[in-house]
Parts: sequence; C-alpha cells; structure tokens
Amino acid sequence: AAPLREQAVHVDPACGDAWASMGAMHGVLGWRWKAAEGFFRRALELSPGVAGVLLKYSSFYLLLHRRFDEAQSMILRALERQPNAPRVSLHYVVAAFCRGDFEEARAHCLQTLETAPRSEPLQMWLGRICCALEDYEAAQVHFLAASKHEYTRHLEGYIGYCYARLGRKHEARQVLRKLSHWKQPGFVPDYIFATLHLGLGEMDKCLDHLAAGMDSRCPWIPLLLTVDPLFKEVRQHPRAAVLARKMNLAPGA
Repeated sequence: AAPLREQAVHVDPACGDAWASMGAMHGVLGWRWKAAEGFFRRALELSPGVAGVLLKYSSFYLLLHRRFDEAQSMILRALERQPNAPRVSLHYVVAAFCRGDFEEARAHCLQTLETAPRSEPLQMWLGRICCALEDYEAAQVHFLAASKHEYTRHLEGYIGYCYARLGRKHEARQVLRKLSHWKQPGFVPDYIFATLHLGLGEMDKCLDHLAAGMDSRCPWIPLLLTVDPLFKEVRQHPRAAVLARKMNLAPGA
C-alpha cells in the first residue's frame, strides 16, 4: 500500500488526499510523526475543504497527540461539507469518545444510526461507548447488532470483554479460547486479545498483545496507548509508557 500512495503523490502532486494518505501512513504505521504532519499540512494547503483530508489529519494525527480542539474543528468542517455522510459522523463520534464526552458521542451515534441503521462501525462504537459508561449489557446488544450486519471476529472479542466485566468470566474465557483457535495472521488482531485480557484483569497479557500488535503495525495500537478511554487503566502501567515511546508518542493519561 505504501508504494501505491507514494506513486499517487508522484503522479498527481496536486492531489491533497494523496498527501493526507501519506501522512496517515507515515504516522500511524511508520511512527514518523514530524514527517506525517508535514504531509498533512501540505494536503491542507492543496485541498483545504476536502472532507477526507480533514478527517485523516484529525483522526490519524491530531487526536493521537491529544490536540482535541483542533481535531474537533477539522471534523466539524468536514461535517459542514458532508452533513449526511455516516463516515464523517463516525469520526465525530470517535473524537468525542476519546476526549471523554461519552453522552455527546452516544447522542450523535444514535442520531446517525437513524439514517444508517446497518452501519456496523457505528453500532460497534456505540457498544464501546456503553462500555465506557459501564453499561455492559447494553454494549453487548450493540455489538450483536453490529455482527448481524457485518460479522467480524473482533465483535466477538468485544462481547467477551463485556462478559468479563459483568463477572461472567467463564463465558469470557470461552470466547478467548474460541478466538485463540483462529489466531492466524490477519484473522484476529492482537488488540482484540488485549481487550479481552483487559476485561479479565490480566494486565501483563493485555500488554503482551499490545506489544505484539505494535510489532505488526496494527493501526489501533497508537489510539489505545494514547487516548482510548477503555485503556486508561492500561496507560498507567510503566510498560505502556515504554510502548508509547517506542512509537514516538507521549504516554497517554
């Protein structure tokens, strides 16, 4: 994918979205954040009103550096241009969630689901919001709803996380064993195993999987180790700070 993005910039150096894609690649996958911001700023110079550019810069750079106000401003500009696009609303939901505004995130998610009821990402994030609010039974409902529209194994991992948080650890471990049988490259990402072990209170195993996900350049890991509220407890652990610094990121609060 990286050579294709570089080729896109070479073929059309005036394409802002291509520069923004390079920024996302250099940041989230390459951890070269200074270079990434340079790509994003060039993208904004070329395409200041393109929603894709605004969303990539906000979610793949500003949010991970806890620059919440700037991220929100970018996303609101994208919403002005595409007010009915579920993917734009999803970025708004994620940003509100990461800055800890769970009620705003939930309200916006529910509003968008009225026009996009089959959106698996929105249902998944609504489940994650409910987890942050410690309403794990409601979270399971949303994860199950998401799986009806587009089944992926990471949804089963979230359901297992909810079992663990509800004290139903036997069922959580059943999910863990089931997913472990599927653990081949690309089948079940390490961040899902980290989430399950977090729910079970197994911090060392959680961090082991975060480290493995980091080694495989899983794009979720920078988010989890900087701003994701579900992993706030993990970020207090000294090992989490070491992992964040390896990605050239400031340890999250």
